[in-house]
Amino acid sequence: MNLSKLTFFLLTTLTLLLAACGAPALPTPVPTALVPTVTPTHTPPPPTRDLGQNTLATSTALPPSPTAPPPRPSATPAPVSPLISISQPTGDLSLVLGSEMTLSGLAQRNEGQTIWVTLITPDRIVLVDTPATFSRSGGNTDAWQASFTVPEFVVGPAQLQATIRDSQNQIITAEVRAVMLTLDASRTPRFLVLQRPLYNQNVVAGYYLFMDGQTGLPAGGLITMKILIDDCQTEAAKQSFGIGGGYGSYWYGYIGVPRNLSGPACAIAYFGAPGTDTWRQALVPINILAETDEAAAGIFIVNPIAGGAARAGQSFTVSGLAYNAVDDTVLATVTLDGGQILSQATAVVDDFGYWEVNLTLPPGIAGSAAISAVTGLPGDDYYAKTQLLLTIEETP
Repeated sequence: MNLSKLTFFLLTTLTLLLAACGAPALPTPVPTALVPTVTPTHTPPPPTRDLGQNTLATSTALPPSPTAPPPRPSATPAPVSPLISISQPTGDLSLVLGSEMTLSGLAQRNEGQTIWVTLITPDRIVLVDTPATFSRSGGNTDAWQASFTVPEFVVGPAQLQATIRDSQNQIITAEVRAVMLTLDASRTPRFLVLQRPLYNQNVVAGYYLFMDGQTGLPAGGLITMKILIDDCQTEAAKQSFGIGGGYGSYWYGYIGVPRNLSGPACAIAYFGAPGTDTWRQALVPINILAETDEAAAGIFIVNPIAGGAARAGQSFTVSGLAYNAVDDTVLATVTLDGGQILSQATAVVDDFGYWEVNLTLPPGIAGSAAISAVTGLPGDDYYAKTQLLLTIEETP
């Protein structure tokens, strides 16, 4: 037996003997890898932060953000001097009652200012007051337009106003157009119109003013006549008389002009209550002369009306007014077409200028004739003459 085998035998025997004697067994050796020793060449990393310590991280404050710049102001138009014009319609203008009307024009205005169109009478009755629509036309200029129906209440002169108003509805500037409110009886059955006095007619203080005209569907049972002064704002005289109902017809009346008046005025007539649907008014401007004025002369025939008729062989009344009549008399004459005098008589004029006389026509004549009324002779200070035509009819 060689040496190695003998050695193995002895070790095995020894092991068994130790086990039999109760000695603890040696652990079985576990093979391990040999880790070579390495010298570090880099600085080791710092220890990991212990999250359990809940240490708050510190940081360096950032510099404050720059303040945001203020918003750029919106463009505000520079204030302008308000201006307005009426482009359409142009020229002299008549507005038919009940018709449709459109106005347009240009305006220069500031923010918050509005454009209005107004129709107003000389006695300051506002018939229409309506805002206009507008659109930018270019730069600071607006194109504007307004439409309305012409009210059926008043016949006579009026004003169309295009205005720029502030936020308090106060007028800043205006463009004014004179208009005439006219009647189409086929369109407007209820109406009142004036035939006399004429537009801007001279009347004389201290005398009667004669007024006449036509009515349609009169309401209220009265026609009221007035004289207004102070730019047609102040009532200086008033007179009313009864009228019948029905469709209406010719009407006339007298109103005294106060002796202390002179200058521009308005003569108006109306029926119905102002402001109601049945109210109708007619107005005409007049000029009042003092009795001593050199131009305070005139004569009028008020009955019969122009184009009337008289019957041959009968009498009829001729009446009228005369201002400052020479010798307080008027000579009335009926002349047949061709120059033949048919009847003539002299009338006496009263203190208010009224006169009347009866004329009798001869029988057996017919045709066109003229009635003339004259006071004084040509060359006299207050000489005046007038005439109208009528028809002489044969007696049936």
